[in-house]
Amino acid sequence: MVGLPRSGTTLVERILARHSAVQGLGELASVHQWARQAEAQPPEWRETHKLAGFYFDKLPALPDDAEAFVDKAPGNYAFLGEIAQAFPNAVILNVLRDPQDIALSMWRANFGAGGLYYTHDLNWMAAEANRYQRYMRDWHEVLPGRIYDIRYETLVGDLQNTAQDLARICDLPFEDAMLTPDQSANAIKTASNLQARQPVNTASVGGWQAVADHFEPFVKRLDAELWPEVAEAL
Repeated sequence: MVGLPRSGTTLVERILARHSAVQGLGELASVHQWARQAEAQPPEWRETHKLAGFYFDKLPALPDDAEAFVDKAPGNYAFLGEIAQAFPNAVILNVLRDPQDIALSMWRANFGAGGLYYTHDLNWMAAEANRYQRYMRDWHEVLPGRIYDIRYETLVGDLQNTAQDLARICDLPFEDAMLTPDQSANAIKTASNLQARQPVNTASVGGWQAVADHFEPFVKRLDAELWPEVAEAL
């Protein structure tokens, strides 16, 4: 699962992980680690160090009854080409959310000294949002039919139908437990900890409007071609 930080990837993971056959694993670093090593090595290194083998060697132990697992590292959007090739049967979910609400959520979150460095600068956040959108547009063209977009606003506004759609996309029978992600016992190690403990709601949708003037530098830096829905609202 990919997306921008604070786009709703944790919520989607917890919905899926409430299914009796699915294990949520949080944000695994394996793909990023492999990509960094591959970048530093000669091209032939990839032939003897396949992503799939590298990934599964580092995979945490799964419960015996788990038929599937969720890896929700948002930044893996940069490596979807390698991921799609290495895991031809994997379902790739891309979580979309209004970039203005994402910017507000990132601004409010405390990622710590080792966190997401760009979240303390509105111009930098806009540059990262543009980068993400360029990647995803290219991947949708290169990998037609492999990537499923999940809109955060649709999810929180219509949990029942969206959860059913998620089950269908992942070839799972729908279970009512998927409607109560806040009751998941899985630990959360990201900035979504408190929010994910609450029932699904629309409280954060459009929250940026209350501080629109403050976030004007972010909006102005968004590429209007990449974010037409934001540009049209200005």
